[in-house]
Amino acid sequence: AQASARMSRWYTPSGNLLDAGLTVWTNQVANGNHSFNNVPWLLAGSAGGFLKTGQFVDVSAKKYLTNHMLNTVISAAGVRKNGEPVDDFGDTSLAKGVLSELHA
Repeated sequence: AQASARMSRWYTPSGNLLDAGLTVWTNQVANGNHSFNNVPWLLAGSAGGFLKTGQFVDVSAKKYLTNHMLNTVISAAGVRKNGEPVDDFGDTSLAKGVLSELHA
């Protein structure tokens, strides 16, 4: 809540920073050790309307991987692959994709 309150106080040419930007909090201690399974992510901001806001999404049942979240964050930052959102960041042996639940 503090991060979003602070971000909403600063303005960019296109609106406040909370609407225009994205702040990410995460770690690699999902289950007591370094792991890529069930990693918590907290996103504040809509990245210029790219992301849905005001929701809790439990994606663990869908077997999403960390690279799916990274693809989503990279795409929210405006990076594109042939004009489309990035879907193949990370280890090439992992499944491609983004988190469609987060895309506005």
